[in-house]
Amino acid sequence: MRTHTQSVVASVLSVPCVALCQVAESSDAPVSLEHATVVRLSVAPESERLMWSPKGATVELTTSADGTMRGQFKLGPKGSAPILVSLSKSRKSGHIDRLAIDFDRDGDLNDETVLTCEPKEQRGKIWSSFSAELPVPVSDPWGSDTSIPYRINLWYVFDPLEPDAPPQLRWSRRSFFTGTCMLDGVETFVMVCERDMDGVIDRDDAWALAPMDEKTLALGNSSRAIDDHAWLNTMAYNIAAVDASGLLAVIVPYDSLLTREQEEHQRDALAGDRAATRSGETVNFLHDFAQAQSIAREQKKLLFVDFETDWCGPCKQMDALVYTADNVVAAAKNVVAVKVDGDISRDLVKQFDIRGYPTMLLLDQHGKEMGRHVGYMGVTDTSAFLARAQQPVESN
Repeated sequence: MRTHTQSVVASVLSVPCVALCQVAESSDAPVSLEHATVVRLSVAPESERLMWSPKGATVELTTSADGTMRGQFKLGPKGSAPILVSLSKSRKSGHIDRLAIDFDRDGDLNDETVLTCEPKEQRGKIWSSFSAELPVPVSDPWGSDTSIPYRINLWYVFDPLEPDAPPQLRWSRRSFFTGTCMLDGVETFVMVCERDMDGVIDRDDAWALAPMDEKTLALGNSSRAIDDHAWLNTMAYNIAAVDASGLLAVIVPYDSLLTREQEEHQRDALAGDRAATRSGETVNFLHDFAQAQSIAREQKKLLFVDFETDWCGPCKQMDALVYTADNVVAAAKNVVAVKVDGDISRDLVKQFDIRGYPTMLLLDQHGKEMGRHVGYMGVTDTSAFLARAQQPVESN
């Protein structure tokens, strides 16, 4: 049964639009033809890149007797055949450098072109990285195409310290959709992209708006969920409906109770941390775990351990906003603080079962865990976390 939005678009385009997903926040409210703007989208050219990507999807692999690893993943509408993949080593390589993909989804990898790469060592691990363009079947609302190109990056990582770890292939999308339209007299750049990477555009994905001469704003980190409204200058808009192919969207005005500035401040989860008092001092971190542990024992203090990596965004945010705040600096004087690079100190990562970054630990002088937090921790919570160490640790 058609929704009102589907009927509206069908009447405008004279096409069925059977794959439309109605996603507006006020989904029960009818969409007015007078105010609805139908946007024709297309796959963005390779020259345009988004400045963010979702967490990589995982493909579990099984290893055959000859060392070849095989797996499969789904991409496209319900009922689409899975995509088979096979990873192997060339005769001259000691690491994975070949990837076969079942581009035509016929279940046969023998007739496919094999992608190759030059494995590289990064952070103590061997990375094998590939790029591919996969055809994703669609029902084109404009009635011309039966598939669209879906560009992805794929990578396989081998850890010499964990040679028996279950093998996995990871991948993330590069493709997204763009289009233009006129909204309130402004030539507007529209971007729609995937978050859950299933090859189907729906309410779980993302979108952004920007004036055409400022389209880089829409390619940055300003994307919002498709079922959330977006801003164009001082006006707010909804995607009322979007085609599963990503080739069509219906945009309508949204009546926000807040101004853009008020809403952005309200949604800024780091606003309190940005406003924290700073006098220029920072937490005095050591960078040698054994040394820090020895000092903590001598001074009968708790050991505050911050496990981080150089690629961890929240870690860098804490360095800039949390460890520079006066309240945190004062609280940290009651502990011995040390930073540990998780990519380098793999033995400590394993010892303390670190599964994400940043991870903060409080350890007593015997190494007993007194506190743990995973993920970004703001000024108030970090101060409270460190406040547990205000009393000296008694020795046995």
